[in-house]
Amino acid sequence: DAVFTARWANSNLPFHWRGPLGAVLLVAVLLAVPFWYTQLLPQPYVRVLVSPGIEIQSVDAAWRSLRSFPGHANTADRLYQNQLANRADLASDRVAIGTIADFATRLPEGTAFSEELRAEFWDRQARNAARGERRDEALLAALESLVVATPARRRFAATLLGDDYPHLIASLPAQVAERLLFSPRDMLISAISGARVSQWALQNLELIPRDSWVISALEITPLVRRIAVNSNASVTRIGLKVNVQHARLADLRLKLIAPSGRSVDLEFPIERSSANNEITFGMAELGELRGEALAGTWSISLRDEATGVSGELLSWDLNLNSQGLVESFDQGLEIPAPVERESNNIWFSTDGRHAIARAQQSDSARMWNLVSARPARTLAIPAAEDVLGLTADARYLVTLAQDDVHLWRTVNGRREATLPARIGGADVELTRDGEHLFIVRRGEPETSFELWSLESRRMVASLRVGGSPALIALDVSGRHVAVADYDRAIRIWDMQTKLQLVQLDQHSQPSAIHLAADGQTVAVLHGEQGLSMWRTDRPNEPVLQERGNERWQLKFSPSGNLLAAGSAARGYRVYRSADGALLGPVLDAAVGQADDVLLAFNLDEEILVTAAANAPARFWGRPPAPQLAAPPMTPSLPGGHRVWRSTGDSAVALSPGGDSLAIGDADGHVHIISASASAEEIAGARDELNYIGHQGPILDLAFSADGELVASAGVDGTLRVWDVASGLPRPHSPFVVSGQPRQMEFSPDAKYVALLTGQRLVLIEIASGTAVANMDLGELHSSMTFLTNDQLLVGTERGVLRQLSRNRVGSWGLQDIYSGNRPIRLIAAARHNPNVVIVDAENRAQLLRLNHGQIAPLELQLPATVYAMKVTPADTRVLFRTPGWIHRTGISTSGMVWVDTLKVPNALARSQIVIDRLRQAAAGDERLDPQGNHLLLLTPTESFVEVDELSFAADKGPLLFGTRDELLDEWQRRIGSSPAIPSPQ
Repeated sequence: DAVFTARWANSNLPFHWRGPLGAVLLVAVLLAVPFWYTQLLPQPYVRVLVSPGIEIQSVDAAWRSLRSFPGHANTADRLYQNQLANRADLASDRVAIGTIADFATRLPEGTAFSEELRAEFWDRQARNAARGERRDEALLAALESLVVATPARRRFAATLLGDDYPHLIASLPAQVAERLLFSPRDMLISAISGARVSQWALQNLELIPRDSWVISALEITPLVRRIAVNSNASVTRIGLKVNVQHARLADLRLKLIAPSGRSVDLEFPIERSSANNEITFGMAELGELRGEALAGTWSISLRDEATGVSGELLSWDLNLNSQGLVESFDQGLEIPAPVERESNNIWFSTDGRHAIARAQQSDSARMWNLVSARPARTLAIPAAEDVLGLTADARYLVTLAQDDVHLWRTVNGRREATLPARIGGADVELTRDGEHLFIVRRGEPETSFELWSLESRRMVASLRVGGSPALIALDVSGRHVAVADYDRAIRIWDMQTKLQLVQLDQHSQPSAIHLAADGQTVAVLHGEQGLSMWRTDRPNEPVLQERGNERWQLKFSPSGNLLAAGSAARGYRVYRSADGALLGPVLDAAVGQADDVLLAFNLDEEILVTAAANAPARFWGRPPAPQLAAPPMTPSLPGGHRVWRSTGDSAVALSPGGDSLAIGDADGHVHIISASASAEEIAGARDELNYIGHQGPILDLAFSADGELVASAGVDGTLRVWDVASGLPRPHSPFVVSGQPRQMEFSPDAKYVALLTGQRLVLIEIASGTAVANMDLGELHSSMTFLTNDQLLVGTERGVLRQLSRNRVGSWGLQDIYSGNRPIRLIAAARHNPNVVIVDAENRAQLLRLNHGQIAPLELQLPATVYAMKVTPADTRVLFRTPGWIHRTGISTSGMVWVDTLKVPNALARSQIVIDRLRQAAAGDERLDPQGNHLLLLTPTESFVEVDELSFAADKGPLLFGTRDELLDEWQRRIGSSPAIPSPQ
C-alpha cells in the first residue's frame, strides 16, 4: 500500500534509475508545452471559425489569433475563407455582402476572393430575379456581377438586354397614381393621384422631375345686389353705371339679370379702377334686354374669379327708360374673395396639356395649364354642363348642356357662342383636330351623322346610314367615318361626298375600330382574340393580322403613318401603316397585367411612350423604317406570290431538331423549306416550295415528332396532312371544322393528328384521311396532348381532364379522369411514364401522377401567362414559355422543382418550343437534347422569320462589352432604378 512519491523513489529506487527518469520527465515537459501551445490552445479559435452563428467581427479576431500560432496560417486562412463563403451564400442584400467582401480582402490575395464573392452573390440575385421575371432587377444584378467579368456573365447580361432594351431611352419607376397623361408636344408625363400632379419632362434623353402640385378649383360666392321695380312698361332704353374699386378688373365678372332671368355678361373696358371712377355700360352692351318687362327685381352679380387681389363695390346705378335706380354705400361692399380648394371633379385633355377643375359648391370651372403648372382662367360654367373638350390651341372650351353646345372663350372666360345644333339626346364628340363637332343621331331605320364647324358655327357635312352602328370611328378631321355593325363588316364613308368608299369584311366580330389621321387605314380589335389593320386601297385582305388570347391595344401616330399595337403581357410593336411592315422588336413595357396602358408617340413620331398607372413609364426610340420605295425583301415566288408577309403574322412551324420550316400564307398555300435557307435562297428555290393548300389563309401548322409529316388548318375549315420530303398530300376527307384552331398535334407514332377548336375535337387517321372521332365537346376545352399512340388527353375550362381512347369494340369515347378546382390552360404528357403536367388559369404548374390519380405535393407558380409547354425527351425536365422567358423545371416523384430561367426573344404568337439536337453528338446521332439544354424558337424580323438558337448552358450568343461601372451607370439611368434585392427564398 505504499504510495509512489519522489521521497519513496529516492529511498527505494536504485540510484542508476534516478537520472534517466528525470530526463524522461524533462523531455515530457518540453514536449507537452509546445503541444499545448500549438494544438490545444488554438482550439477555441478553430471552434469560432467553424461556427455559423458568431458575429463576423469575432470570427475575424479568431482568424487573426489562430494565424499567429506557428504553422496555423494556412489552416486559419482556409477556415476563414470557408466561413466567409458560407456567409456570402446566405447574404440577403447589398450591405451584407459588402461587409463580408470587405473582410475577405484581409486574406492573403483576398482581393480576388472578395470580388468573386460579390460576383457570385449577384449571380444568385440575378437568377432569383429572372425566376420571377423581374427583368430590370435581373439586369442590374447581372451587371453588378461583372466585378468578375467572365464570358458567361457577359453573355447572360446580353440576353437580358435583348433586342428591345437598346431602343430604351429613359424610364420612370412605377408611380402610385390613378392615371397617367402624356403631352407629345412637350414630352411631359403627368401622374395624377386625386388632385395631386407629379410630373417629369424628357430633356436631353433624361427624365427631369418637377415639383409636385395640386389642381384646385375656386369656390366663388358672388356679390348680388337687387332693386325692385314696379312698372307695367317694357324696356326701351337701358344703362348701367358701376363704381368698383379693384386693381385687376379682368378678374371680375359682372352680370346684369332682368326679372325674367335673362342676363347679360359685361366686360370692363379698363384694366383697373379706383374709388369714384364710374364705369358706364349703354345700349351697345345691354341692348339684348330691350323689350324686357320692367316690373320685378333687377339684379347685378359681381364675381371675383382670381385670387390675390381684393376689391369693393361702392355704388351702382341702373337706368331704365330714363328712370335712375341708384344704390350706393358709404364704405363700399367687399366683393367676396374666392376660396381655393382641391377639386375632386377634374377633366383632362387627351393631349396631356390642360385640365378643368370643377368647384363643388358654385358654378366655377378653373382651367389649368399642365405644362406651366399654373391656372389659366376661371369660367362660370354651370355645374349641369359637361365638358366635351378644347378646340385647337385651347382657344375655346366646348361644353354640352341638356340640348345645347356652348363655346367658352378661354382668354376671358366668357361664353361666346351657342351652336345652333339641337342635341336632343344625340351622341356628341369633338374631332381629334379640335375644329369640328361630330353628332350621331341614332334612330330606326337609319342613323344620321352631322359634322359642325366650330369656327363658322354651321353644319358642313351630313350623312345617313342604315340601322344603328355598333362601332363608329373618325379620322382626325371627321371627314371620313368608319362604322361597324354585327354583320362583321366595316364600312368607311366620306362625309362630304356621302359616298361609301370601301367595305372591309372581317374574319371575326370587331370590338373596337380606329381610323388613322387621313382615314385611309383602319385598325380593328377583335375582342381578346386579336387585331387587324386594313387599307382602303387593298380591301380584300388585312395588311396586318395578329391573333392570340390577349388584351389587345393599339394607337396610331399623329400622322397615322405608324401603328403601335400589342398587349401588356406580350409587349408592343410598331408597324408601318402603309403596308403593315414590322419595325423593330417587341418592346417590353413591363406594365404587368394593366388594363389601361398608355401608348403615345411624340409629335415627330421618333419616340414611343408606354406607361400605366402603378407601373413604369418608358420612352423608346423608334427603329428606323425602311423606305417604301425599297421595301425589305420578303421571300416570294416568281409571279408575285408571297411566302412571308412583312408583318410577321404568317402561320409558321419549325420541325423537331430545327431542320425544316413550314409556312402558311394568306392565299392558302403551305411551303416547306430548309430552316437554314436565306431569303434570297427561298425566293429562288422554287422546287422546295409546295403549292397544294387550302381555299383561304392558313391558321395553324404542326410537325410530327419525327419531322416527316406536317399538318395545316385553314380558315376554310379544312385540315390537311402531307409528306415533308416530297410535298405530296396524304389522303384527306372534305370535312369542315368551324372555329379558330386552338391546338393541333400528332400522335407519337404519327398515326393520328388531332385538332382542337374550343368546343370541337377532331381526330384524323392519317393513312385514310378519315375522321375517326369528330366530337362536339359541349364546353370549352383549352389544351390537349397524346399520352400514348391511342390515348388523347383534353383539358377543360372547368378544370376537368378528359381522356379520348378506344373502347373494347374499337370506337372512340371520352371519359373524365381528373377534376381540379381551376380552369386548365395547358397540358403536356411525359412519353415514358404516366405523368401529366397541368398549367391552370392562375399559371400554376402541377404534376398529375396518373398511376396514383393525384397531384404531386410540389407545385410551381409561374410568374406570367404560359403560352407553350414542352416535356424534354428524357422526361426529366419541363419547359414553360412565357412572354420573353423560358423556365425549366425538374420532374420528381414529389412534383415540380424550378431549375433555371432563360431570357428569350419574343416569339411568334403560336410558336412552340422546339428542342435542338445534341451539340456534341457522334456522327449520325440525330437525337434531340434529352435535358432541353439547347432550344430553338421562331421570332419575326422585319424581312423574314428567324430561328433563334437558345442555350441554358450560356455557351452561345453575343457578349455585352463595357466596364461594370460604365454599364451600371448607363442602365440605371435608362431603366430608372437600382436593384432592390430581396431575401433569398
